[in-house]
Amino acid sequence: MTYREILTALENCEQKLRANERWRQQFFVVPGGGTVVKPEKAYLTVEEVATYLGVHRKTIYKKIKSGRFEGVKFGPHWLIKADSI
Repeated sequence: MTYREILTALENCEQKLRANERWRQQFFVVPGGGTVVKPEKAYLTVEEVATYLGVHRKTIYKKIKSGRFEGVKFGPHWLIKADSI
């Protein structure tokens, strides 16, 4: 390999590492195993939070009622602040 080919290969590796890091930052490991996409929205529906945490919807409603999650009732639906999760 020439010096130029080595430099090109190193640059390609660095680009892949940076792309992998950006991709990895979109996910986090949940207790009990598995990975989930981090929420990008300010508010999430009960279904989205339940899927995000891997629990049943009823658990989310209980956490809203107990004050664990900040929720806003919007018509018949609850919206939960992503920061409170």
